[in-house]
Amino acid sequence: MNWKWFLPPAGLILALLALCQACPRIDYSGMVHVGEGQFEMGRDDCLSNEKPRHTVYLSGFWIDQREVTNAEYADFLNAGFQAGWVEIVDVETPSGSIKREVQVQEKRALYLAPYSHPTYQAQIDFVDDVFSAIEGKGQHPVAVSWYGAQAFCESIGKRLPTEAEWEYAAKGGHLNRVASGATDYFLYSGSADADSVAWHKNNAGGSAHQVGQLGPNEIDTYDMSGNMREWCSDWYDTEYYGVSPYENPQGPAEPEYPGQFLGKVMRGGSWRENTYPYEDEIDLELSIDPYRVRVTKRDYG
Repeated sequence: MNWKWFLPPAGLILALLALCQACPRIDYSGMVHVGEGQFEMGRDDCLSNEKPRHTVYLSGFWIDQREVTNAEYADFLNAGFQAGWVEIVDVETPSGSIKREVQVQEKRALYLAPYSHPTYQAQIDFVDDVFSAIEGKGQHPVAVSWYGAQAFCESIGKRLPTEAEWEYAAKGGHLNRVASGATDYFLYSGSADADSVAWHKNNAGGSAHQVGQLGPNEIDTYDMSGNMREWCSDWYDTEYYGVSPYENPQGPAEPEYPGQFLGKVMRGGSWRENTYPYEDEIDLELSIDPYRVRVTKRDYG
């Protein structure tokens, strides 16, 4: 299938990026075109799930420049609530407290404020039958589940990017450094200096930030390193790189049985990368990327 266009990330614990096929109703303002091209995906000197480095060819597509914000997602929820496919469900926690979750087409999308967790604070509220971002958080990336990200994309005729499309865009797409004659890609999306392009655990001050505040990469997308992790369409398979096709890889096929895969792919790292997927590779990872927001880092959720 020849994917033509792709929109970007709605921040969640992850953010959401979306691609779309030829769809005349799409507004391309705020998007950039990523030309077709070949690039090297992954790396051979880091975690085992980033290996082997392999060559991938991708058709061209469009991508949003910034992550989807709380304000934008609240507008989406309001439209769905009026149409009847968004609802509020009260869920009891193990401690006996109640948290309110938003379901989109009967799948959990997010929790409502004032829900708070050590790693996540809800930033959308629901008052007098209206969804809105809490004060001061309208331009911050929205924290949503994979289902919530997918539903948002579908509502505007788009889709989540594949993992390969995400990494190609993060590495600068057709304008990446390798194509321009440099020796290798930037470690982070748009720079070898994490502070200039990424909110990470050492500079974020304990939370995500408004979208688009730091420097862009070569194709003028923002926050593809750090701030919030971003969902991809692929199932997460630690060994997929060893069998990935050369042209337009779509990720593993649908799982054959429950638990075959750990979840869906998340990319880009976040403002709080405090956990390690492979305990025996901690020292190796930190020696290459102390902030853990490099463009080749793979996560799942």
